[in-house]
Parts: sequence; structure tokens; C-alpha cells
Amino acid sequence: MHRGSGVVKLGDKTAAVSAGATVFIPRNVSVSLRNTGTEPLSLVAIFSRPGFEEYQRAISVPEGQAAKPLSVEELSAIRKQHRQHVTYEQP
Repeated sequence: MHRGSGVVKLGDKTAAVSAGATVFIPRNVSVSLRNTGTEPLSLVAIFSRPGFEEYQRAISVPEGQAAKPLSVEELSAIRKQHRQHVTYEQP
């Protein structure tokens, strides 16, 4: 989300979201977003090719755990493993 605040429902889970939030939507899970603020929501939706969710899981942490920065080496290894799902640089 770029701007605004709201409540996202993902399957049977609900969470508050605001500017800076990213919502990963697993395959075959319904999603809805409701504005709860005073300004319009501004967001971007990106639809990935199959397999991208595996990359997202590899660079993420389980819910409730603090995110830890990945080293350049760790991120490079993950990107190499998932290069068929994600393009990182222009050819």
C-alpha cells in the first residue's frame, strides 16, 4: 500500500494495513480490502507467474517473528534458486 489505511481479509484472517504494508495472497485464497481511514487508498497489485510464492516464502519470516536482514550472499543464493520465477535486472 502506498497511502491510506484499511482492513484486509485474507481467507479467514483479518489484519489492519497502512502505508508501507505488503499483503501476500496465496493461490486460491480470497482477499478483500476495506478503507478505514479518511483518505483514499492507494495501492499496487502485482500478479506473478507461478512459483513466485516460493520466492516470497524464502525471503520472508513466519507470522509473528521479527524480520532479519538477509546478507548479500543469502539473497543472491535465494535469487539464484528462484531465477525462473523472478527477473531482477534488465537483460
